[in-house]
Amino acid sequence: MKWKFGGLLLLMLLIAAAAYWARAVGKRESKSTPGKFNVLIVSVCSLRAGNLGLYGYGRDTSPRLDSFAKNAFVFDNAFTDRSWSNLLGFLTELSDGYLAEHGYEGIGEPFKDYQLRNIGVAEARRPAPFFFQLPAILYSNRDTNFMWDIERLRERLKIRREKRFVLEVHSKFVHLPYSPPLGEEIDIGTGIRGSGIKALEFLSDEQKKDFAALTGSPEKNSGRIPALLMLSQNEKAVGFLKTLPRVQRAIKDGLFLVNGGITSWMAWIVDPLFTAAWRASRTFKADVSLIEAVYDSRIKFHDWAIAPLFELFGEEELRKNTVVIFTGDHGEAFNEHGYVGHGDQVYDEALRFPLVIRFPGMKGSVRVKRQIYQGILGDIVKGIIEGRVHAGNLLAFIEALPENDTIVARNCQNTELAVRYQNEWKLITNKLDNSRSLFHLPSDPLESTNVISANPGIAAKLEEKMLDPAWQTRYPNRMLQSCEP
Repeated sequence: MKWKFGGLLLLMLLIAAAAYWARAVGKRESKSTPGKFNVLIVSVCSLRAGNLGLYGYGRDTSPRLDSFAKNAFVFDNAFTDRSWSNLLGFLTELSDGYLAEHGYEGIGEPFKDYQLRNIGVAEARRPAPFFFQLPAILYSNRDTNFMWDIERLRERLKIRREKRFVLEVHSKFVHLPYSPPLGEEIDIGTGIRGSGIKALEFLSDEQKKDFAALTGSPEKNSGRIPALLMLSQNEKAVGFLKTLPRVQRAIKDGLFLVNGGITSWMAWIVDPLFTAAWRASRTFKADVSLIEAVYDSRIKFHDWAIAPLFELFGEEELRKNTVVIFTGDHGEAFNEHGYVGHGDQVYDEALRFPLVIRFPGMKGSVRVKRQIYQGILGDIVKGIIEGRVHAGNLLAFIEALPENDTIVARNCQNTELAVRYQNEWKLITNKLDNSRSLFHLPSDPLESTNVISANPGIAAKLEEKMLDPAWQTRYPNRMLQSCEP
């Protein structure tokens, strides 16, 4: 009897010891156990929210994104504070140490020195490798290109990992898909004239069909198809363009990569001599319409190409454990306020960007109307990593951030400032001509009617907010030093 009692007591002690050991191990493991969700950010440069179906656009540019958004949070009023920014600028605090502390790792590419310089981050504070950039060129003679890198992402995401991951996939494919018009000859004082390239000979029948659907008559417009459209198609077009004196000059000046990719056409699109001549030309309105059509065609192709990312390439384990954030860094202007492009003005078409967030298992769309500042995306990502943000409390988390109410923006040249207040009022000041414009956004979303004379008090209060430096202290946009649209 004593033996039985002693054995039972020993067994109970062993069970208690095992339970204590399991709790102790559990506590130790909880410190390093990965957070609940991976974070995949798909960001697109220069993607204008108003040209997407989920925001009411008339053209069918984004059917796959629209479908993705049916089970996600959709933010209708997300704005940046400068229209050449990049979401990367708000995520640079994601260091290797920070991610490791929370059981995460960055699975992008190591940052290059020039990228660190652009975002104003010293080598000693090099961010974790969470960033992966998709190039703008579809096909080229480079080792990597847009479609090739989509496949690289597929393989990378299929790797089984012990830790959760953070990855921002940033695509430049939609960025500035146009150059100066190539139809009517325009002399800008340099002896360089529009060349009237017949670009359609470089397009496939399917591409011609898509282009015809967007423009109505591609043959009529063939002389003015922007050069970047051709460069995105095939090497034959690249080779042909490199024979043109204008392109040869651009290569010499460092505006082109010799291997066929374009780094920038901005020297043309913002050149004051060129733009003045262009606006005075008889084809200007048609050119702008054509540029937007090309832009839309790029969005539609891009929508098809990155759709597998929305569904994590069909990997069920990833679908169950990954928050997908789709966004842009800024918008694009198509002459709504006398400007084509981005970076040099502060109207909503250039500052507004799309934002869609889907948590695993979400059913149904949640439309968010309140004004959202781009800087809080860094807070949202960190909140997910730290386990503080989930589908059930995302809106409450955002509501508690006062930075959303007042957004102060500037243009690349720092000659225009704007303050956007609670989705209701917007004040724009111009240092060059000392003009001041006030817009009542609910009644004038296109910012077309200046009501400052009827509301001087409101303008004065907004100007106080504009001049208060406190708005930028918490969310310094690290793209500030990089004034290259």
